[in-house]
Amino acid sequence: MRFYLLLIISFSLLLTGCGSMKSQPKSTLAQIQSMQTRQFHVSKRKLYEAVIQVFQDNGFVIKHSDYETGFMTAKGLSKSDDYGLFGDIVDSILWGSAGDDDSVHTTYTVCSALMTPIHANTTQVRINCVGVRKTSIGDGIGETDSQVKSPKAYEHLFNKIKTKLIR
Repeated sequence: MRFYLLLIISFSLLLTGCGSMKSQPKSTLAQIQSMQTRQFHVSKRKLYEAVIQVFQDNGFVIKHSDYETGFMTAKGLSKSDDYGLFGDIVDSILWGSAGDDDSVHTTYTVCSALMTPIHANTTQVRINCVGVRKTSIGDGIGETDSQVKSPKAYEHLFNKIKTKLIR
């Protein structure tokens, strides 16, 4: 009987801990793709260079870049580093506050971008971002990731790209 009581208490604590993540509104796949995608009236080369610059300006390190396929991935700095505005936006959307426990949280964002020419001077870009949170308690380490589904985060990136393209 004690075993079942301990199991129920442990499960309840687990659920309570999971509830600390800030919930995001449910979005359909089409809505998510729509907020992640924009078309710009520029060449693929110009958009590709602007996306790289925006990622770097926002504290991301380009991990993979292939102009031919139009695909790149970038990893944001850890929160303990100079995280930058985009990282702060994503962090607050996904995780809320750090909490009052004895655990240590490290958060960062990973983004991928795919640029596809639509017409001679029109290129589409889709950016997908995932927030990653590593938690250390004593000798244990856990990792949680969550797709960024907030229009605010993507709008920030697209506005920065638009500004780069105007210059």
